[in-house]
Amino acid sequence: MNIDEIKYIVNASDIPDSSKRRFIIAIIAADKEAIPDILEFLKFERQSNHELIIDLNLEVSRADSFIDSLPKIKVRKGNDFTREFVQGCISDLYKKYKGRIGHCFNKKFGNLKK
Repeated sequence: MNIDEIKYIVNASDIPDSSKRRFIIAIIAADKEAIPDILEFLKFERQSNHELIIDLNLEVSRADSFIDSLPKIKVRKGNDFTREFVQGCISDLYKKYKGRIGHCFNKKFGNLKK
């Protein structure tokens, strides 16, 4: 891939951004090594997303378990930000992403159908 040519295009003030993108894609497409490079980028992206999902899932599970352990308190009518509301949001998250994430501590959220 001709990095100098890409650098020239990126720094050219007389070329509109929409054209720059097309020119850069054309340079990448002409490179026989572009496909392996793109696959390597995708591999890195997938691994990064996988780690993010695992970390977020653990933290949401911890938060839900903590909320669940708190004593129930009475709230004023009209106040929607209750324990049940937050746990409902967490349950909805698990339903939405069923098969991708789930409660780390084996807590069940109904039948998880949505």
